[in-house]
Amino acid sequence: MTDDRQLLARYVAEVSEEAFAELTRRYMGLVYSAALRQVRNEQLAQDVTQVVFANLARKAASIPEGTVLAGWLHRDTRYTALDFLRAEARRLRREQQSVEMNATNSDPQAGWEEIRPLLDEALTKLSPADRDALLLRYFEQRDFAGVGAALGASAEAARKRVDRALERLREHLVKRGITTTAAALGGALAAHAVESVPAGLVVSLAAGAASAAAPVAGSWLSNLMLMTKTKIAISAALLVGLVSTPLIIQQQALAAARAEQTELQARLRDLPAQTAQPTRQPGTIDIAARDRADLERLRVEAAALRDKIAQFSAQAQQLASAIPGHKPGGTPLGEILRARDARDVGQATPAATMQTAVWCILQGDTNRLAHLMVMESGADVDEFHSFLEQMAEKAHIDQSTTNGTKAEDIEDLEFHFLEQQPGQNNDRWIIMQIIKKDGTAESKRDLLRPTDTGWKWVVGTDGDPVDEDIADQP
Repeated sequence: MTDDRQLLARYVAEVSEEAFAELTRRYMGLVYSAALRQVRNEQLAQDVTQVVFANLARKAASIPEGTVLAGWLHRDTRYTALDFLRAEARRLRREQQSVEMNATNSDPQAGWEEIRPLLDEALTKLSPADRDALLLRYFEQRDFAGVGAALGASAEAARKRVDRALERLREHLVKRGITTTAAALGGALAAHAVESVPAGLVVSLAAGAASAAAPVAGSWLSNLMLMTKTKIAISAALLVGLVSTPLIIQQQALAAARAEQTELQARLRDLPAQTAQPTRQPGTIDIAARDRADLERLRVEAAALRDKIAQFSAQAQQLASAIPGHKPGGTPLGEILRARDARDVGQATPAATMQTAVWCILQGDTNRLAHLMVMESGADVDEFHSFLEQMAEKAHIDQSTTNGTKAEDIEDLEFHFLEQQPGQNNDRWIIMQIIKKDGTAESKRDLLRPTDTGWKWVVGTDGDPVDEDIADQP
């Protein structure tokens, strides 16, 4: 894959629409998500995103060598969002309209809604190296090998860099009154750092950035519009094939449905404040006719949004019922791992810990596997060591053996991470479906616990990891 610097060089030298379009596809999610967290308004976030990429088009030739583009874009998004917020505040003061602010979350356990408005400010206070590491890991969603390649380091060095940066980010949030652990913060970033980009933004961004950069942008605009139509077609196919779609595809559709439902609910919550007619004070200027028309339009949209939320709720419940062992309150994951592709991806999330455990078992690395475990009080240590020895032997079974599971069969396993469920205290259950080489499947749930060094697999009093077999839904 062509790296960012090569694409920038092509754009500067040739005014290449194709190179700039590729950069836009790579980083649109990062920029839009950062803008939305700060301005908290979809339309403003789209405007900020368009300005940021216009800035990239205008300043591409002056970006220094060695700059991590994700860091440059995040910094420019921060400054541009602040400019938009100041302009919006001035407009509201001129029109003498009161803006209802979101109520402060009183839950003592820090959640994403508490972290969200402070995240980008805290990121800007990190060193460039720490900020780039977190952006590459959680916002570009690269594995540690990919982070290391971008930073010129090994995967293990990248993992340590990300862990240190995550802890420093947590310290900045603590100063702002957010109490959380590094593991919980990493899990929140992995789940929420990059939000879905509205389909309409692709077209408007293409038109705006292309006009700022070059007089003709027809082919690039056509490509982006084709991408948008393709995504819409894929989403429609997922909904139509609800009954016949394989379980993991249904799980991915469930995640998408819930994400859109959350977005619609947020818009619906904002409607009362937006649609309320302001009381006109003596001597003040009435709002513009255009604004009155917008308010009427929002009132009409409110009923439609409620219907759409109900529709997505029904779809989400229907999709969730197909998951073996589903429980109310579970969070869909929709991740697939082939055993042969497993890597040591750290312990930032429960699913990451499970992937690292699969890699350890295949490698016979019992030392690393032991570091992924946390033992319950009173656990049988001897039985635990026996379990580790069995895992090491399982990875090195003689491939000439005709009975039992062969090593190549282990490598052909697929792990479908279906759902994350709450356990006691801060523990989490991970629902997995293991697909074997012959197509048969078994479902189970494993218990994981957050610690100061990340999520760990819980070892029970019998010395084995805590897991449960689950019967498939009828």
